[in-house]
Order: sequence, then C-alpha cells, then structure tokens
Amino acid sequence: MVGNGPSLRKNDLNLLEGVDTITSNFAIMSPELEKHARYFTVVNDLVAKQGALEFNASEKIKFIPFWLANYVNEGENTFFVNATVKPAFSADFVNSASWRSTVSFFNLQLAYAIGYRKVIMIGFDHSYVQPKGMSEGTLISQVEDDENHFDPRYFKGKDWQAADTVNMEKSYVLTKEAFAADGREIVNCTVGGKLELFRRGDLATELATPAVPMAAGAGTPVTAPKDERPKVLIVDSTPVGHGSATGQIKKVFLGDWPKERILQVWENQSAKPTLHVFRPAESIASSKATPLEPADILRQCEAFAPDVVYFRPVPSEGLFDLVAELKRRGIPLVLHIMDDWQERLRLQDAPRHRALETALQDLVNGAARLLSISDPMSQAFEKRYGGRWSALANGVDPDLFKVKDWDARPPVTSDNPFVIRYMGGLAEDMNLASVRDVAEAVAALQDTHNLRLEINTMPWYLDRARADMGTLRGVTVKPLVEDADYIRTLGESDALLIAYNFDPLSIAYTGLSLANKMPECLASGVPVLAYGPEQSATISTLETLGCAQTVTRRNRASLLEAVRALVEDRALCRKLGADGRAYVEAHKTRETVERIFETTLRDAAGPRAERGAPCAFETPFFAPGISATPRHDMDAGIRPAGEGRWHFAAPKAAQPRWMAVHDISGTTAGRSYKACVTLRSDAAAMVNVSLARHTPEGPYEGGHSYVELQAGVPSTVCVAVSFKQAFEKVKLQIDLVKGGDVTLEVTPRYFTETASSVFHRLPEAEQTLRHGNQSYRNGDFFTALCIYMHLDQTIGLRFYAENGLMAAAGLGWPGGLTREQLREIVAGPL
Repeated sequence: MVGNGPSLRKNDLNLLEGVDTITSNFAIMSPELEKHARYFTVVNDLVAKQGALEFNASEKIKFIPFWLANYVNEGENTFFVNATVKPAFSADFVNSASWRSTVSFFNLQLAYAIGYRKVIMIGFDHSYVQPKGMSEGTLISQVEDDENHFDPRYFKGKDWQAADTVNMEKSYVLTKEAFAADGREIVNCTVGGKLELFRRGDLATELATPAVPMAAGAGTPVTAPKDERPKVLIVDSTPVGHGSATGQIKKVFLGDWPKERILQVWENQSAKPTLHVFRPAESIASSKATPLEPADILRQCEAFAPDVVYFRPVPSEGLFDLVAELKRRGIPLVLHIMDDWQERLRLQDAPRHRALETALQDLVNGAARLLSISDPMSQAFEKRYGGRWSALANGVDPDLFKVKDWDARPPVTSDNPFVIRYMGGLAEDMNLASVRDVAEAVAALQDTHNLRLEINTMPWYLDRARADMGTLRGVTVKPLVEDADYIRTLGESDALLIAYNFDPLSIAYTGLSLANKMPECLASGVPVLAYGPEQSATISTLETLGCAQTVTRRNRASLLEAVRALVEDRALCRKLGADGRAYVEAHKTRETVERIFETTLRDAAGPRAERGAPCAFETPFFAPGISATPRHDMDAGIRPAGEGRWHFAAPKAAQPRWMAVHDISGTTAGRSYKACVTLRSDAAAMVNVSLARHTPEGPYEGGHSYVELQAGVPSTVCVAVSFKQAFEKVKLQIDLVKGGDVTLEVTPRYFTETASSVFHRLPEAEQTLRHGNQSYRNGDFFTALCIYMHLDQTIGLRFYAENGLMAAAGLGWPGGLTREQLREIVAGPL
C-alpha cells in the first residue's frame, strides 16, 4: 500500500514487481508506481475533480465512492462503493467503507476485504508542511513546489485540504485492532517518517517473509463472553496487581478476565527464591506466606487444567523448569519478554547466561506466540532467536485522567513552586544515576527558580534514596502514593520525569524496553521530562513523537537548560502535554491493549477440541532432498531387542545411556530442521531427545526436549532447531536420563528441513512458479510445496494451492488437506 510522501523516493520500487500494489490520488504521476499498481483509489472530491482526466485514462482496477461518479467514469475495471466518514473500521467494504481523515483508511479496509493477511506500507511520512493553526479540511492553494509528496509537482498549482495526523492515527488504531483481531498484520516499511503505530520493517525483507497464518477460528473480531476466555496460567516473578511495573501491566492486560480462569505461579526472588501460587481472589500477602515445592506447584497447575501458559521469562531456573515441564505436557505457550535481562546477565554471569539462553531458545522454538514490549525489541529478538515477535506494552483509559488546565495554574512563586514528580523504582542498573542527575540539577537552580523535585518510590528504595538525594535543596523523597491517589497526583504535577541511566549495563538491560508508566504520564496532559540515552527505546520514542522535553546526552548544561525551559515556558508545557495526550488517545488505550492480549491468548490456545491432538500432516516421511541416514550408534549399555526396539541398561550417575537415531548431512548455517520421533517404553523412564551438533573445538548448538514415559504409553516428541553456526552433520539422539533397565521402542516419524530454511537458501528470484514446477519435477516436493504456498499467500490464485496439494501427495501426506492447513505448514516451522 503506497502513501505518497517524499520518503517514497528512498524505496526501491523495483521490489514491487509482481506484488499486488494499491495506489491513490496523484501517485499516477509516477511511471514506476503506475507500472506496478494493481488497484487505484481516490476518495476526495477536490482531488477527483482536479485529476479526473488522468484517473479516467488509467486502466488499473479502481475502487471509488459512488458519489464521485460525476468525475470518474464507469467501466469494466471501475467499481463504485458506498462510503462514509464514520469513525469505524468496516469489514463490509462495498456497503460501508469509511474514508475518514485519509484515503489510506479506505485502502486498508479494501485490503482487508480482498483478504490479504499482510499489508506492507511505504511512503507514509505522516507529517505535513502546512500553515499553522489549520484545522482538518481547510482549503490550501499550493503555489510553490509541494514538499509533502514524492513529486514537487504533486499539488503545485492545485488546491488541497489541510491534514490532521492525530485524526489519521485514530483511524489507523481502528485498523490495527481489526487486523490483529483476525490474526493479520500491517508492517510499516516507510524509510523514516513519523508513523510508529505499526511494526517497522525493511521492504525487501518483508516482501520475502510469508504472512502470518490465519489463526484457528479467525475471521471476526473477538466477541467471546468472559466465561469462554481461555483458562490462563501465568508464570512470572511478580503477582498480578503487585506494585511493580510488571505487576501492574498484567493487571491491565487481564482487565475484567474472570478470576476463576486465572492462576499464577510466581517466584519471590529473595536470597533464597521460593515458589508460590496466587489466585486473584486472594491477597498477595497470603500467597507470599505459603511457599510450595515444585511438585506441589505442578499438581495445582494440572488440577487447574490451563488452556494456555503465559510466561514472562526472568533469570529464574525454577520458573524455567516449571514452564518446560508444562510445555512437555502439550499446553500452548505464550512468551512475553519486557526487558533484556538476557543481555545484562551475559555481561554479569556468562556461564549462567549460556544455560538460561539455551533454555529460552528451547521455549521460543516451541512457543505458540512471541511477545515483546517494543518494536525495537521485536526486531532485535527476531535476529537473536528467530520467530515472529509482536510488541505489546501498557495502555491506559484516557477518560480517567483529567487533563491539566494550564490557564487555571497560578503563577510559579515560592509558595506555589513548579513541581516535577518522579514515580517509580530506583534500581542501580536502570535509573538511579539519572534520577540523581535531575535531583542535582533541581538543587542547582534553587537560587534562581521556584522549583521542587518530588521522588515517590517503593519501600525497598526509600532509605537509600533519602540518604542519597533527600538532603538536596528542593528535593523530597516519599513513598509511592496510594492507587486511589495516583492519577490525581500525576495531574497535579507540573512535569513528570522518566529517566534511564547512561552506563552500558543499564542500556543493555533497559535499552529495548518501553516504560510501563509512559502512557500514564502522557495521558495526564502534563509535560514529560525524558532524560536518558538515545539507545533507550522509551527515550527515542518520546523524542521521535515530539511529545516530551528530551535530553539524550549526560550533559549537565543541557539538563539544566531543559529543566529551566519547562519552568519558564508555560506555552511549551501546554503543547507537550496536549501532544502527549493526543498520542495516548490515538494508540495507547487500555481497551486496545486488552483486546490484543485476549486475541493473542485465544489464538494460542486454539479450539479446545483440537488441543493436544496430533496435526493431520504428521505422517511418517523423510522429506526428499534431506539426507537423513538411519543410525544406531550407542554406548555399551544398549543392545538391540528386536525390530526398532533397544534395551537400555540403567544409566550411570555421571553418564546417561544414549543412542544416535539419524544423521542429517549438509551445512547447517542459517537453516532450520525439525525431527519427530515416537517412543514407547516397557517401564517408567525419562528420556531426552536432542537435535544438535558441536565441533571438536567445542561450539554447541541445538535443541532438546525431555519426556517422561509411562509404561506401554507411546509419546511423540518433536524438536525444532534454527542453526546459526555451520556444521556438516547434525544428529538426532536419545538419552535415557532416568529409569531402570528399560526396553525402548523407537519410531522416527520425520526429519525434515523447515519452510523458513527453504526460503533462507532460495534466492528471491527462485521463489517463482517456474522454480516450484522444476522442484516438483525433480522430486523435491517439499521445496515445491513451500514455493506454491508462498505464491498462494502473496498472489492468491487458486491453482497455487492445487499445486501445493499435489506436492503434499508427493510427500506421502494424507488426502483431504485443506488450503488453510497447507498455508499453516508453510507459514510456520514444520
């Protein structure tokens, strides 16, 4: 979907070859765009009137509001639709599409109606050079070159109407909600620009990446009654509703979720960590008073029978072990990481980092959904761990915040000083040093300005903060205000402080995070003083949005000047407060956050009838093109016991008994594999199934899965790995970890490359129908299937899916697979 901003000149438009492209208005000026465009729209009466000649000459497929038929002629490629200016996203495009504030809103509803699962945006600079004070729709006569569009002639000599990006964003928020509720996505590949609502991406990369598969039951927004929401087991270090940021954000996510459908396991991370169970109907204090053993915790989890596990990974072996155990029981998993503790741990404790990083990668590989706290974190984690990450951060109800009335604020005097408030933690590896810098700046201005800094923090930080900063002139340190007084206290402030440290360890920990209190501070209409490094996602977001007084260098003079400007310039305070409030109303509402959270968990949990059932396509096969060589290498404690059966002697304490089942050859760098094996034991045992390799020098990479076997009960185990290093051979290995003498029946089901690695090794030029047909003729049915279904998703012609079914038959998969099942196979790890 093409916006017409000046940044369009920075995109390689040759990448649009063969891509369904929607253009609008005077995009028709560009021969390159006209060459690639498939659909064309115009909704503005003034634009249609001035461009009627060019628009009618175009042979593109046109979608036009019916009331523009006096300018745009009828024709076999022109479709007239009803259109409104209602502030609502419509799934019924023909009868009620809205064009409120921007043609792009109309276009996004068009893309949704056609059925696209992924929409890529380019040329959306989201800023306009226009006379100040113009309200939306005010007539402007453009005499000079046009600075707002890709061609200086765009509106030169024409009339246009003033734009309002705040109202545009309100429409985009409705769009994002509708797409998210249906499991679809919008990616902003504009080079630069100020539209930060949608996930950012690179055009070439996103065009090569398949769309998100349609989730089970998708197609309509979430409207499920409360008692039908999934039963969610939360695993985290802070209970829901705890005074910490993560305790509060979970409270926002869950909203009015039925209390009986929530159970939480949390860890009191004291000198000796203890595990606790928390139910929303009880108090945190009573939960904390009852530590439990892991076995008791697991029994309570099993009795609760969750539909989905929501895990916020933290450096806790106890919580990781619990979640791994739940994952082995087949419960769908949603991961949500809110700060980069992994990078901090790497700098502090490398051996422990390696162990937890391996465990985290294991969970990522098998997670149903992956969430981060910010778009920069999503992008960083996709490179680090693989998978597709989506950002979900805090939201607020703006109506709860009474916007500060600056006209009613009396003049700043000694009796009525300018009050800056800081509310939050004072951790050494997050924000303590920077809050201290601001406190010292306030103290330094006491002789010339009536100014006070009030620090409100948690009980465990109070004593140190009072000793460290409470003695400075103009600085007071207090406990956090009560919940009932929090919103009122924010609004009574003259400025609110958000601060992050500048040292490498703090940047490693918080650089990718988004402050949970940011939307609350902005909703109050009070200006925010943002002090921290530009590497901080919070600070850079506020600076980009232009709705805060930002200082991104640790420079005393710059900080003093920023504080001084707030105290002296009431107009600046009013503007920053209003801009911050508008940003929250546009895309940080609590309702939006709750809906996305619920949709994510519902999609992860899936239909209850299907939970735990094997996928229809998991039939025994070995994908052509993959050299999977059967092996039965084993240590001295294992001997054959019949066809596909092996007798394992009891493992020694120091060394489990092991056997290698299959080898796969060929360099592994950048490729992904999945192995699946069914095991049956004649006695209770625990085995570890691993898919891994290491070189003689020692680098190890791989994945594994533990499984507890009950006597005579078959269990199917799958292990998926995305390799970063280059190995010439990896192996599927089974270790007997616990149990006496057992006979193990081993049935390999499949061992194959995944779709992601097919697309990694295939140049974009070979992701074509011709190469798919060639792969099919060569017997490489899996590569052919991936290409066919990739084309089916990106172009949508029916015969691609039919070719995919033929390729699936060549793999020996059962008949009756649907188009949606094939799409799911190719869009995610196989």
